Amino acid sequence: MSFVERLNITYLSQAADCVEAVTPVDDGVKQPFGYLHGGATIALLETLASQGAVLSCADGQKPFAVDVHVAHRSSMRDGSVYACGRLAKTQTTSKGYAKQTWEVCACAQDAHGPVVSEGTVICLLVPYTLAAEFPNILNRCGVKRKEGADQVVRPLFVRACEPT
Repeated sequence: MSFVERLNITYLSQAADCVEAVTPVDDGVKQPFGYLHGGATIALLETLASQGAVLSCADGQKPFAVDVHVAHRSSMRDGSVYACGRLAKTQTTSKGYAKQTWEVCACAQDAHGPVVSEGTVICLLVPYTLAAEFPNILNRCGVKRKEGADQVVRPLFVRACEPT
């Protein structure tokens, strides 16, 4: 079963610059308190951006979502989540690869319902030959990373929980 099938995502429209979908709010996407799980919403929004990126890929390219920023605005217990993704801009990295910024939004019930979550997803379109090297793909494609981003720094709260 694919991830899209597991989340029961139904596409309403698909184009290289705009994707719309809906998914039911059922027990499979709820957190333990009975509300829509934020992770399920983020997965839905990233899926829309990735699907749009797939539709705009040239032959021999594969998209990877490399940056996701989503803010949760409200929650819901039942019904369905309508989501849309719109291609906001396409840039070229220093090595010549396409980097897409998608604006994404999830609303309760339909496009006119209250906003549940909104944000941006950045997708990098890379040749199949580089896709196998995904851990190093950002550097190979010329995506600038923040200084020290290659170093894994454990947050203070995690270090505080480790046994001494």
